[in-house]
Amino acid sequence: MASQEKRKTRLFASHPPQRYFLLLQLGIFLATLVFLLSIIMTTVSSVMQQAYALVGSSDQLTSLFDAMVASLFFKIAILFICLFLLSALLGLFFLERLTGPLVRIQRVLEEIGSGRIPETDVHLRESDYPTELANALSSAIAYLRRKKAGM
Repeated sequence: MASQEKRKTRLFASHPPQRYFLLLQLGIFLATLVFLLSIIMTTVSSVMQQAYALVGSSDQLTSLFDAMVASLFFKIAILFICLFLLSALLGLFFLERLTGPLVRIQRVLEEIGSGRIPETDVHLRESDYPTELANALSSAIAYLRRKKAGM
């Protein structure tokens, strides 16, 4: 039960790589949002100028364009927020599959560095990425156990 609670809290940027990833992701999405909105506003402004030249300035036309701009802005902002959240969740999920095992491997290495040889091998989840590193570390631990038993 405690591991389930711990796992849930890890989803929310508990490690520095996750925080950096979220900040980078947010920066990229905001820059894209500003760029896209500037293109849309420039296009709408150009269309408004052409419409005013053809029809002449009218309050009804102005209110129509204002409503169109507000609607576009709102829809694009909602779309970008949803895409950011989806991207951040997927990114954190895959980042956890990389950083979680590295944290476990770091703990094992710290234990070895303090002079204790771990009793068990390094075990990762099936979906974790650096399995080769964990296997190599497990082999090194097994070698150290054999050496210690031979002394």
